Amino acid sequence: MSESERPRPTWQGGYGADSQPEQASSYDHDGRQTLRPYQAGVISRVNAAIAAGTRRILLVSPTGSGKTVIAAAIIAAAVLRKSRVLFLAHRRELIVQTCRKLHAVGCDHGPLLPGYPVRPGEPVQIASIATLHARAIRSSTIE
Repeated sequence: MSESERPRPTWQGGYGADSQPEQASSYDHDGRQTLRPYQAGVISRVNAAIAAGTRRILLVSPTGSGKTVIAAAIIAAAVLRKSRVLFLAHRRELIVQTCRKLHAVGCDHGPLLPGYPVRPGEPVQIASIATLHARAIRSSTIE
């Protein structure tokens, strides 16, 4: 499948006519990755859904389309609004990848992983479901 035929992420898990062709990643003057047009569009639609009162939002997107980049942008915006965020993933690799993306956008976070320092005061916590479950069983606090 060529790059122009590759499906692009759209709202609520479909691939529709509003799909954008993939753009090369670009970086701003501070060396931070900028969003591709379709990523910015998806974030706008997620924000519109949240503003409309939607509580369960699902974004489905193909491999390599930047789901973690999109999540990092949404999380960074939530932190600017003084919200707290819990990001869950089922694989250590995804947690480490998310930590890197959040660091790239300048968002302080605390990974809840064995071997990593505990930072419960950070507005964003990143964890696996297994780690949260194990820590909750061992104690009444998640440390």
